[in-house]
Amino acid sequence: LGCMVCVLYIHTMQAPPPTTVLRGHRSEVTSVRFAPWADARGQPTLLSGSGDGELRAWSLRTHRSVVTLAAHSGKALIGIHALGGGRIITQGRDGFVRIWDLERSGGGGGGSGHCGGGGGSTPLLEHNASCLSFCQAVPAPSAAPGVAHDGVPPLPPLV
Repeated sequence: LGCMVCVLYIHTMQAPPPTTVLRGHRSEVTSVRFAPWADARGQPTLLSGSGDGELRAWSLRTHRSVVTLAAHSGKALIGIHALGGGRIITQGRDGFVRIWDLERSGGGGGGSGHCGGGGGSTPLLEHNASCLSFCQAVPAPSAAPGVAHDGVPPLPPLV
């Protein structure tokens, strides 16, 4: 009988160098999402959350943070879902799911702002989900589809 030889080739490939480094978070970045809106010049907005619960919206034109929120004070921000019109949903390790209006915070539509307290640093809606899974945290709709509650559009369906 013949001899069978199996050879496994392992090639090491280096990652390309970064084109941009966004500096601002004081803790590790735990969640990143592109927003469905752009700034005044048509550049996309990037959303990021960190281990200390901070949320930032970044202008990819200027490479600067345009909004900073203490979204989940001291607890890791584990999920970001971008809605339209400058609104986003965040979930933190504190068990809360919150809806934010970044335009009220001064940066959703291309403005700038820092929200450490007051103004837009208050969520539009807050739900104590008491869990860490976003799928478990989203409550069943209580109103007819497409009906807003207190001026906040309903959550999009999860597929």
